[in-house]
Amino acid sequence: MKVITPVGASLFENYLKEGNGQVGSLYSKFRKMQDDGLEKPLSEEWEEWQPQIEVIRKKIQAWLRGRKNAAAEIYSLLKLHQRVNCPLQIYLLASETILSRLAVEMLLAELQQYQQFTSVNFDPQKDIIAGLQVANASDFKEQGMLNLMNRVNEIVGNSPKKAAINMTGGFKAVVPFLAIYGQLYDIPTYYIFENAEELIQIPQLPINFDFSLVEDYYTAFEDANKDEARNLKTRAEFLINLDNDPGEADKLLQDFINRQLFQTLEDEKIALTVYGKLLFNYFKRNYSRKIELESEKKPDSGNLVGEFMELKLYEFFMTTRTKDLEIYHSRKFGDYEADILIVNSLSGIVEVIECKSGGRIQFDNIREKKIKGLLPKVKEKYNGYEVHFLVYCYHHRNNWMHLKAKMKECADLAIKYGANRADWYWILGEKYSTQKISKNQINRIDLQEV
Repeated sequence: MKVITPVGASLFENYLKEGNGQVGSLYSKFRKMQDDGLEKPLSEEWEEWQPQIEVIRKKIQAWLRGRKNAAAEIYSLLKLHQRVNCPLQIYLLASETILSRLAVEMLLAELQQYQQFTSVNFDPQKDIIAGLQVANASDFKEQGMLNLMNRVNEIVGNSPKKAAINMTGGFKAVVPFLAIYGQLYDIPTYYIFENAEELIQIPQLPINFDFSLVEDYYTAFEDANKDEARNLKTRAEFLINLDNDPGEADKLLQDFINRQLFQTLEDEKIALTVYGKLLFNYFKRNYSRKIELESEKKPDSGNLVGEFMELKLYEFFMTTRTKDLEIYHSRKFGDYEADILIVNSLSGIVEVIECKSGGRIQFDNIREKKIKGLLPKVKEKYNGYEVHFLVYCYHHRNNWMHLKAKMKECADLAIKYGANRADWYWILGEKYSTQKISKNQINRIDLQEV
């Protein structure tokens, strides 16, 4: 089991309880530097203060040897080993401070003496979390927390079931984030209070996260999830992702900011916060397979909303079209499938209808499976018929303006692959509503204005 362990200052504080002297004054000096902020990068400060660092290391490392209660990190890891009764791979994480790096290096040397731990890992290039300091709140929020999340993601990899988080040490400001991370990925998180005997496992709460926000505004999350600020959009450019009406879009963006999912950077650039990135990355990682299943029409809980909306749209056509039409739901053509198929034998028109979430339209799926794969099969089956390719998107807001270029590309491709007509429609309404779809909810999108 991999155990992620941020490291704090308990080692120094416990040592100083038994004696002060030169170490106490040096500790106070480094603590003040930590609170005020380093004047130079940590690597430079680390080299500059090496003589003083070695004084502390020499005295505390000797005192530390064999003392299980010397630091909260050691004590909690030993308790964790007793709890889970399996080999532990320890990953020590340091904040961007001299004291934290020094504490990690001393704990690294001590923990390697314990047979309970199969490996104890610390790579200064990866495990000193840049921006994780208390002097600059903006750097902590915009850099430190994001870098912490990236490193935790790297350690956890694709095996969250084989990981744990020990929240006992480190800055207390990161505890809420680590707790949410553990809840989201179902990673056990542990904590032990000072002077307590029992290691506490933070229980998984009987709640779930509302990923409909990510699904409904996927392009907004995607645009705000760039690694480089120069690739982010300004507020004015970004609003079109949320609503066609700039005023409504601005209100919605402010709501996202209040929820701490989005943030405004310099030059009015819009970016995800660490919590926004956490939810978005989880959505991409864990729902990608569900999206594949949805496109393949295999049973899956993530496909229930799509099936529900298809049935509502099918009901709409059954009740509003004439009785002489043949109307099918989930009509198979070999390996491909039309969500809805309407055949008018009298006029010689067959309508291939797709029903998609407006929040996350799978344009690649539409191009490859529906246009290149399905349309030729329909043309072959209904030889001599005029084929109309129609895509209906559902959403509770009118926010399709930023999608029109891709819609137009798909429409043009459908014509190339045999469709006589290709149109996109927008169904405005709640996707979970039990109300029937009505004509006044459906608007045809004019693709000529792209």
